[in-house]
Amino acid sequence: MGSLGSLVGVLVTGTPFSEFFVIMSVIVSSMGLSILVISPLTFWVSVASYRRGLDPDVLVYPVISTIADLIITALYMGVLYIVLLSPGASLLILNLINVVFVGVVLLSVRKIYREKEFVNTVKEFMMTLVIVTIIVNITGTALNRITESIGRRPEIFMMYPALIDTVGDVGSIIGSTATTKMALGVMATEFSAMTTHWVEIGSAWLASITMFVLYALTSAAVYGIGKFPGLLEEVMTTNLIVVPIIIVISFSTAIVTRKRGLDPDNFIIPIETSISDGLTTIGLLIALTILV
Repeated sequence: MGSLGSLVGVLVTGTPFSEFFVIMSVIVSSMGLSILVISPLTFWVSVASYRRGLDPDVLVYPVISTIADLIITALYMGVLYIVLLSPGASLLILNLINVVFVGVVLLSVRKIYREKEFVNTVKEFMMTLVIVTIIVNITGTALNRITESIGRRPEIFMMYPALIDTVGDVGSIIGSTATTKMALGVMATEFSAMTTHWVEIGSAWLASITMFVLYALTSAAVYGIGKFPGLLEEVMTTNLIVVPIIIVISFSTAIVTRKRGLDPDNFIIPIETSISDGLTTIGLLIALTILV
C-alpha cells in the first residue's frame, strides 16, 4: 500500500520522484507503529464485548475505528514532524524502524506460509489493498478540492471527521451483521434478503441520525446556538443522501464476496470505509448546495 500510494503521488499529483522513498518511509512507519497499538486493542475490545454478552459485529469496528483514527492521526503527524525537523537523520531512523517491521513480517511468513488460511487471507487482502488504494487515491484527490468549500464553514468543518466516521460505522455494522447471519445460515445470500435484515439496518440508521443531531448541537454550541436549525437541516439531508447508499454497498459487497467463495470480512469494511469518506463529503457538499 505504501508503494502504490507513493507511486500514485508521483504520477498523479506531480510530486517529484525523489520524494517517492520519503513518502513510502512515512507511510510504512506510520502504519507499522499503528498496528503495534491497534491490533492488541482490537483483540481486547472483541474479547471484552463478547464476554459481556454484547455483539462484536455492532460494537468492535465503530469503537476501534474512532480510536484508530485518533491514534493513526497522532502517529502520522508525529512521523511527519520528525521528518520535517531533521530530514536526513529522521529518514535514517524511519528506515531502520521499517527494516525491523519488514524483518518481523518475513519471519512470521516463514513460520506460517504453509497454512491454508494464511495464504487465502493474504491473497484476498492483496486484492482488497489494490481496490482500496485506488479508491483512496481517487477520492483523496477529489476531497482536497471539495473540502475547500466545506472549510469555509468552520461549524461544518468541525463536524466533518465525525460525519465520515459515523457513516463508515453504519456500513460496517450492516455488513458485519449480515455476513454473520449468512455464515450461520439464517439469511440467504441474496440481495432480496435485505428485507429480513431490517432490524439491524433500522437500528444502525437511527443511531446515525441520533449522532448527527448531537454533532450539529455540539457545533452550534461552539459557533452559536442560532446556527443549530440550519446545521441540523444540512446534516440530516446529508444522512438521508449517504446512509442508504452505504447500506446498499455494504450489503452488496457481503453477497458478492460470499457467492465467489471469498471471506467477506477481508473486503466489506476496507472497501465501504474507503468509499464512505468520499461519499459523505459529496453528500455534504450536495446538501450545502441545495440548502443555500
